[in-house]
Amino acid sequence: MISLSHALTDLVQHWTMLEIPSGAIARIKSFSEDTPSEESADEESQLSADWPMHGALKFENVTASYTYVAMRRDLLAFMLKLILS
Repeated sequence: MISLSHALTDLVQHWTMLEIPSGAIARIKSFSEDTPSEESADEESQLSADWPMHGALKFENVTASYTYVAMRRDLLAFMLKLILS
């Protein structure tokens, strides 16, 4: 039973590792095919006279996080629980 559990764990891990890059490739392909270009090759970019010459972005009290590893472990544990139940 442990061997089967280990094999299923490996299968899910490898499937997940394959699925994530595949999804990213599909999104990039979709973006490149479906998103119109902002400027054609034959157009020359001209800014209007009232276009700002200077600008700034100010971030205050900003936080960011990424919990990919924890989410993947939780998903794996959930899937194994379903399989072994």
